[in-house]
Amino acid sequence: MKKILKRIGAYFIDMMVVMLITQCLSGVPFINKQLDTYNKYYQEYSNALKEYSEFKLELQNSFKDEKITEKEYSKIIKISDDYKQEIEKFYDDKKITKKEYKTINKNMDNHYLKIYKKLYSKVEKNSICYFIIYLITTIFYFVFFNYYTNGETLGKKIFHLKIVNNKDNNKKVSILSYIIRAIFLYQPIYYIIKLICVMTLNGNDYYNVTSIVYDIQYYLQFIIILTVMIKMDGRGLHDLLAGTRVASYNRKGEEIDYYSKSFLTKRLDEEIIEKKENLKQGNKK
Repeated sequence: MKKILKRIGAYFIDMMVVMLITQCLSGVPFINKQLDTYNKYYQEYSNALKEYSEFKLELQNSFKDEKITEKEYSKIIKISDDYKQEIEKFYDDKKITKKEYKTINKNMDNHYLKIYKKLYSKVEKNSICYFIIYLITTIFYFVFFNYYTNGETLGKKIFHLKIVNNKDNNKKVSILSYIIRAIFLYQPIYYIIKLICVMTLNGNDYYNVTSIVYDIQYYLQFIIILTVMIKMDGRGLHDLLAGTRVASYNRKGEEIDYYSKSFLTKRLDEEIIEKKENLKQGNKK
């Protein structure tokens, strides 16, 4: 468990490094010519989300007693012109039934989803520079930087971890192995597909395709985590395919094999001794 926690910590630090570099570079207007247009559509998306959330929350709070007064109705429809028509057509008789309330919410959700898909596509179309910078940073950091530092990224260095050849620690891990690990761990394929889709698809099609790819990537990450936790040697799917493993070292540079019988036996002996000492102290009292 200790080694798994160390690996999770190293992963998050490394991803923070990549995302920080990507955010900084894509936030420079000279580099990212799409920045102003991106900010414009992102602001539109934020406003749409805020409007939808406020309208729905106000409607929910007003209907807690299963009725909406004229005062509450007037307050609700002032929030958004886009959504007020969803409630107007049901409020002719000055009341809203439970069935009508559910219909209003369903119609609101469908209306927001249409707006979201449209704006999502526009935001993504103006994120091409961001995608490219992320891909370049990911390949540089997790492939070439790993290769030249012998498997020690910043996160792994902090937690005394290192990527090594599974069969021979002294054999240098190849660039191909680092590429395989990067493909499965850090989502470059997902961003490549997004780049292709953003230049060829619009609106609903783009949203649907990228959602499917995202789900596949999500389940792949789950399988990787599961294999790391289940396998005795702690090798995930990416390690199995790349022929690597993640080794843990102490401050002296000696490898700690958390999964070896000798290590487990030593830990068990330490726990037994500790329990005996606690019992002795308890008997003395």
